Amino acid sequence: MAPQQFLQSYTDFQGHTTQVGYDSNWYVNSVQDGNGHTTTCVRGPPPNAYPGPTGIGEILKITHLDDSTHIDYTYQSEPGAIGGHYVATVSDERQKVTTYTRDPTTHRVTRIDYPSGADTPVSYEEFTYNSFGQVLTHHLRNLAWESFVYDSRGLLTDKFNPKQSGVPSGADPHTHYDYYTSADGKLGWIDRVKKVTLPANNLGNVASETYEYDRTLDATGITNLTGAVVGGRGLVTKITHADNNY
Repeated sequence: MAPQQFLQSYTDFQGHTTQVGYDSNWYVNSVQDGNGHTTTCVRGPPPNAYPGPTGIGEILKITHLDDSTHIDYTYQSEPGAIGGHYVATVSDERQKVTTYTRDPTTHRVTRIDYPSGADTPVSYEEFTYNSFGQVLTHHLRNLAWESFVYDSRGLLTDKFNPKQSGVPSGADPHTHYDYYTSADGKLGWIDRVKKVTLPANNLGNVASETYEYDRTLDATGITNLTGAVVGGRGLVTKITHADNNY
């Protein structure tokens, strides 16, 4: 076989050499670090495997040779497609398993079940999504819920504080986000966050921050805070608080 020009080793400034090994499909299957500790990987099949199942060389097992502990991975089945993209379970070095439940079509994570035991109570998270794949509700491990609202283009407009009794909505405490639009006359800033309004505190006071972004530079190359609006890099140049201090 002709040379593949894959990295086989490298040496750091202290003369410690790391060795990299590959399997017959040129997937990394071993690394010996500069201190002589070796970690090996068992990989899944390549996309062109024939006959038999195909994969992407996904990692199935990582073993630390010093103590023989290992981490194991399984993946969601993808009938009729190349598999190995979506983690289903992870078993750590102590055989504690984290399980990921996914939507069978979109493969989005809908639930995560965490390891439990005598000293660790059962815990899990749950997620729902909109058509853009953005999280709508999140059921936390402490059983509280948080929720998120987006506009028709997927911009986050409301982020609700966690609520123990159910999914928060409506007048429940939340942070609200406004964005620049063409009506603001600042075309270079369209879709950037314009204002963040926080939930009221226990006295009913509402804090907010209004953001301004890139403007033209002055003769010295410094942002002119009264200069013309430009698209720029999205850098915040001014933050104005609810009391008009900035």
